[in-house]
Amino acid sequence: MNQTFSTELHRELENHIVYLVQRLLNQIYLPNALLNDIQVEYESIFRAVCESSVYVSKEFSLPEISRDESGFISLYFAKYIELERKKINAYIVCTTGIGTSELIAVKIRKSFPTINIVGITSNTAIQKIVECMDEQIDLLITTIPISQKLDIPIVLVSSILTSRDIESVNHFLEEMNNG
Repeated sequence: MNQTFSTELHRELENHIVYLVQRLLNQIYLPNALLNDIQVEYESIFRAVCESSVYVSKEFSLPEISRDESGFISLYFAKYIELERKKINAYIVCTTGIGTSELIAVKIRKSFPTINIVGITSNTAIQKIVECMDEQIDLLITTIPISQKLDIPIVLVSSILTSRDIESVNHFLEEMNNG
């Protein structure tokens, strides 16, 4: 986690905990309407916060910290984990490099906030683009098979980016995150 995020997280948690301690000492219960979603979406964070909450309660002789409060605290960590996710630089390639690619770019941006579209090009210009890129390209999303040998992963999609294509891109992202 970068230093700015670390400082911000510390400050936000400190502010939250001041009010949390007041609620605990005054026996004020604050229900968390997002608790079920937090437990599903951020299960490991939530579990770690719950375990830490038990320790903190005992260590500082505080009343038990509820699962609802642990859920609120989990959101702070989830926020910064989401902000730290690596952006994947992608280039979009199609036969003309214009209209179809623009539509695909819009759909990719909408479906995958972690993908940064660094450019759009035609298949005839792809080798030159790859050789001249200052930025690292992590992925090519293309509507046509690429015959050139490249050291960049390629995801072949249709010209209108169907739900099956979205699944293919998602599968690539999962492999990239797990590998």
